Amino acid sequence: MKFLIVILVILLLAMAAAVSFDVVPYMMNIYLRMKMGSAGVGESWLEAAQSIVCKWLGKGVPTVPRVAGRRLSIIDRIKGTYKAVSIQSWQEGALLLAADEFGAAECETIIYKRIDKDSGCWIHPLTRVDEAYFAYAVLSSPYTDPEFIKPAMDEAAELLLEKYRSYGGIPYSVDNDIRFVDSIGLACPFLMKYSLTYNNGTAMKAAIEMIEEYSRLGIHKELGLPVHCVNIKSGAPLGIYGWGRGCGWWASGLADCYEVLSATGQDEFLQEKVTVLKCMLHFAQTVVKYQLNDGSFDRNLLSCSGPDSSATAMIAYFLAYTGLLADKKEYMNSAQKAMQYIYSRTRRDGTVDYSQGDTMGIGFYSQESIVLPAAQGFAVRAQMILDKGDEASV
Repeated sequence: MKFLIVILVILLLAMAAAVSFDVVPYMMNIYLRMKMGSAGVGESWLEAAQSIVCKWLGKGVPTVPRVAGRRLSIIDRIKGTYKAVSIQSWQEGALLLAADEFGAAECETIIYKRIDKDSGCWIHPLTRVDEAYFAYAVLSSPYTDPEFIKPAMDEAAELLLEKYRSYGGIPYSVDNDIRFVDSIGLACPFLMKYSLTYNNGTAMKAAIEMIEEYSRLGIHKELGLPVHCVNIKSGAPLGIYGWGRGCGWWASGLADCYEVLSATGQDEFLQEKVTVLKCMLHFAQTVVKYQLNDGSFDRNLLSCSGPDSSATAMIAYFLAYTGLLADKKEYMNSAQKAMQYIYSRTRRDGTVDYSQGDTMGIGFYSQESIVLPAAQGFAVRAQMILDKGDEASV
């Protein structure tokens, strides 16, 4: 009898411990979401949001669960499937790009957690396309020497270019015939930056062809919105048109690519600049029509499924960048309106909240609203561009 009681107690304790992995964070979420929107607006918001970027880069970026919404997450933790390096990579990349712009000392901390200080190689080899976004952030950072980190950048480039040589494009997943809109934001800026830094024409060609291919096959002719992915053999669109974060990857990818190209001479890469700029202006004209009254962009721009802070922050960054570049006040105003929504969804410590969780596959979109660190990075970059625009108009 005593033995059974001991077993029962152990089982109850184990169940309580397992449940606590979900209950404690859930209760903390409720507490941290109190006084939502009290971090301020404009300059005061930016200061608070930047402090969170520095905190995460220095002490560790919050984990984005691979399977949002699953209860008893201890099962995933034990199996080692709770998080993925590739998902964390683009969180870190978005934060690093933001931190570079305001000169945070923590940039070096996150860079050299991934790159060996002696060899300039990756500490752990890259295996997925989305990890190229962190490589782009590292190569763009003023805290790195391009020649020293060249071994790491060569490895990242070869990961992408090997696919390009084999398949005539860069598939994002194991199905080599499918192209995802995510790749425009995650891979193209790195390929262009790598091309210009190390004089590799193939990388530039691959990036431009990816943009042209998606513009031709993945953008709805009437709506002007990208589909989540497309099968290049059949031409079939897969997933949904107007997925919020997919629109964000298309938008931010174009803006980042143009930023890379803008560092070249006035008469250099003219055709590439025209290609990217035409896509930017067309999408800016399109996407402002889908902005909601509160300034947000939906998880699906073609429905009312709920606002998404990550899509809103990414599109705000794009509109602010395009508006400043093309001197279009309409786009700057739309970006500012989007930031008003971001302010309202920012915790009192400066953490941007209520982003859609990670996508679990084609057509499998998360219903969770979580803290997605990448949204923090995009929102900070958007605010800094808007501030730059205000200064220019004075």
